[in-house]
Amino acid sequence: MKDDLILQGISRFPVGLLVVDDDPPVVRSLRSVFSCPAFEITSAESYESACEQITSNSDNWHCWIVDIDLGSSRNGIDIISRFLNFPFIVVLSGLQSMQLASEAIQKGAMHVLDKSPDLLDRLHDTVCKTCALSHVLGRKQSKYLPTYRLLEKSVIKSPEEWAEQACVSIRQLHRICDLHAVSGIRATLSAFYGMYYLLCEGTVEGDTEYFHSCLKDLLGNDSE
Repeated sequence: MKDDLILQGISRFPVGLLVVDDDPPVVRSLRSVFSCPAFEITSAESYESACEQITSNSDNWHCWIVDIDLGSSRNGIDIISRFLNFPFIVVLSGLQSMQLASEAIQKGAMHVLDKSPDLLDRLHDTVCKTCALSHVLGRKQSKYLPTYRLLEKSVIKSPEEWAEQACVSIRQLHRICDLHAVSGIRATLSAFYGMYYLLCEGTVEGDTEYFHSCLKDLLGNDSE
């Protein structure tokens, strides 16, 4: 039953992922990490190529993975600076690029991950959550992004728990959710955790029974 739901979700929710890195072996490695068939992965190996892909396919992307060092006079910051209204960006940074990593966050990147031996595991989880967040927000910027990012930090199972963590009333939280692609608090929770579970192909750790129920709700109540 779980596998049937995941296959159904893959067919209904293609997720656009852009990988920007000038090193072909790295691109191949990143492609292998995101094995869920729901991912539609496009790669770009330069600033110019990335900008062309983004401009010509502006509605396709749920998340960009951008290397800070593109091996030329351009870097990942240049891409972030050019497209300031897209927040669903995960930046990869080496230790020698700490200043640029800080600038990436200031420019609006959602996550910066240091390149380390456990990078791929951390990257997979981070990108799956970022794509789920992008899904519920309709792949658009929101002034309420900090409220939504609470969903990444822990598993929130009720409107009351989310409102408490966001320091708002239930009524305020309803109003916030109604402004976005997936409206309603419970629908948003189901869409976020269901999409996350889908992209992880049902292998996430934690309360899998709850994630599975969210996936069922997501497939039964498509808000897009």
